[in-house]
Amino acid sequence: MSIPLSSSPITRDKVRHDFRARPVTVAAVSRITTNMIRVTFQGPDLLDFASFGPHDHLKLVVPDDTGTAPEPRIIDGRLERPFDGILRDYTPRFYSTAIRPPELMIDFFDHDDPGPATAWARRARPGQMTWILGPRGSALVPNGAEELLLFADETALPSIARWIEMSPGLDITAHVIARDGDRAYLDYLPGAADPSLAADPEAPGAPAIVWHEDPASLLAAARAITTVAPTTFVWAGGEAGLLAELRRHLRTITERPQLSIVGYWRAGEANYDHHAPLPD
Repeated sequence: MSIPLSSSPITRDKVRHDFRARPVTVAAVSRITTNMIRVTFQGPDLLDFASFGPHDHLKLVVPDDTGTAPEPRIIDGRLERPFDGILRDYTPRFYSTAIRPPELMIDFFDHDDPGPATAWARRARPGQMTWILGPRGSALVPNGAEELLLFADETALPSIARWIEMSPGLDITAHVIARDGDRAYLDYLPGAADPSLAADPEAPGAPAIVWHEDPASLLAAARAITTVAPTTFVWAGGEAGLLAELRRHLRTITERPQLSIVGYWRAGEANYDHHAPLPD
């Protein structure tokens, strides 16, 4: 069934940023949930750091086993290749250019079988130096949206938190996989208070957080949604295989301006490129 492209009023503004490499130093490392590690970076080059979108991403140069991080070179807005270092994409969780030195926080989901970035976060210590690149741009909270419908696994929790923080006044429902049942996640997402459904029905715009133990539960919940309003924006982030299945259904109930899906990782693939098309 075809849907007229003009029936949804939703649009998204985008902001371009100066893409460059910034040296940063680890200032603090903390485990904020059983499976989430927060690394706080500082550095004077963060003074003009900017990230205005809920699912912006920057590139982190992952230090090697000796703690060394090679310097990336940016020429005409692009990373010079070949580059010997390991790069991984992350959503900036918090940043402040008002304090000195400026700070940036990145949250790492601690997988059971960690890749190089998570393995580094486990052993990171204050004083270690590395580099960040970007963000290259920001996709802002959609114009014309009155409701947000979000889907995510644990790796996309930082983006879900930013969606909630950046969308005051919008009705938000977020379906989130939390396989370990860690109740600390309830404090991680603004407004969450109960592991099954957390929302204050008396507070307009309070987020409803629906927790799922596994991908099958999240998919079942999504497929139970058979219609959305033209003013509903749908966003999903997480494992690429799960998102491919999710996309098949979401495309039947949304128009193109209403839907954004971002693959953060792919099971069995060490160097997944989140820009790569989702599997069919």
